[in-house]
Amino acid sequence: MHIAYFQNWGLGDLMMTVPAIAELRRLHPTARITLIVRGGAQKALLDGDPLVDQVLNMPARAKKPDLVRFFWSLRAQKFDVAFVGTRISPLLPALLRFVTGIRKIIGDGTKAGFLYSTQIPVVEGVHRVDRMRDAVAAWSGQPLADVAFPLQTQTADLAAADALLAERGFARGGYVMVHAGSSVIAGTDKRIPAGVVRRLIDGLGDAAPDVKLGLIFGPDEMDLVERYAPYDNRVSAFTGMPLGVTRSVLAGARIFVGTDSAPGHLAAAEGVPTITVAGPTKPLETAPWGADAHVIARPTPLDCQPCWGTPNYGNCPFGVRCMEELPEDTLLTQVLAAFAP
Repeated sequence: MHIAYFQNWGLGDLMMTVPAIAELRRLHPTARITLIVRGGAQKALLDGDPLVDQVLNMPARAKKPDLVRFFWSLRAQKFDVAFVGTRISPLLPALLRFVTGIRKIIGDGTKAGFLYSTQIPVVEGVHRVDRMRDAVAAWSGQPLADVAFPLQTQTADLAAADALLAERGFARGGYVMVHAGSSVIAGTDKRIPAGVVRRLIDGLGDAAPDVKLGLIFGPDEMDLVERYAPYDNRVSAFTGMPLGVTRSVLAGARIFVGTDSAPGHLAAAEGVPTITVAGPTKPLETAPWGADAHVIARPTPLDCQPCWGTPNYGNCPFGVRCMEELPEDTLLTQVLAAFAP
């Protein structure tokens, strides 16, 4: 059996897809599984991992001729079934059916149901991890195993991370990792305000001066690096790390604080307790997964929350109050609790 899994969104979305892929591998250990993504980081996450047999990187959606040629080239793969990531537009299943020629298409797309062989309903408030695993169960007819993120860690990445941490004076299990940004594509409205981060740094310094704090920045967030400079001996900026090294650095944190984006999912998958600072997005559906995954938001939601998927997202007429009016004392208390004896 040859199974295709398409997830053409961001790295965080792909992380939420990993449990569904793991379930397919558990149910069909001898099947050939091809993961099809869009983006270099997404390809790097599972390239060479035994969960999948190959990872292909599809062209940008805007390049329609290249996209059609890519899907035509997939006909030679002779897929038996294709799974599509959550809420993908009708274009993808249409290309799968009419260009690639796949007859069994499974997913939870909200439109063009006739393109799907099995389509599960989209229920607001249901986490994407659950929804994509439910699609696997609907197709297989088999009960689901526990949620798992069985990603491999390369020895070289672990060694590089340990060397970097030692250089900064960070000991595994003894530091907080903070991701205040988000990519421009994902939208900057969900970035944690700089004032909130600075007050967390100051509060942590007063209450636990021996605790180190790392600020992690991705390629699309370099504009934030100087916003927190100069960095004292407790605080360090982590930039330019390969994905595998990033995972290993995050895995060593005592606790992670971040936006509703990929680093939080990476940290949670490594078993690190996470605090997601949420405002415009839907944390019930997209926050990191796990019993130690927590969300902090404005105590009383605004009428416009969440604005994800609406014209207000990225064009907030209210000064992104949902992120500016966070319970900062609660955030500091929860971070300090992670270091309590």
